[in-house]
Amino acid sequence: MDDSERLANSAEGLGCDSGRLANGASGAGRPVDDSERLAAYDAFARGIRAELAEVGTRMDVLRAENKVKTATYRQLFATRMTLKDIDRRLVERGL
Repeated sequence: MDDSERLANSAEGLGCDSGRLANGASGAGRPVDDSERLAAYDAFARGIRAELAEVGTRMDVLRAENKVKTATYRQLFATRMTLKDIDRRLVERGL
């Protein structure tokens, strides 16, 4: 058994569906034209910004309750930092 077979078997054993998208497609389906690709990126950007706003709101509530040292607040802080970085990269590319 070579390395690629071993890797595929371990992914299957972990319940992974290697190479599959959430909708079950392999990602190697029909070609996507530029307008569809742009629409997908725009939808992605909107989703990131909506999630960033939601995380900020949840953090504000916890801050108002003086719960800034909780694990939840710290997890939200890390999530916010990640989302801000993704948003920054999207803005840099005009999305």
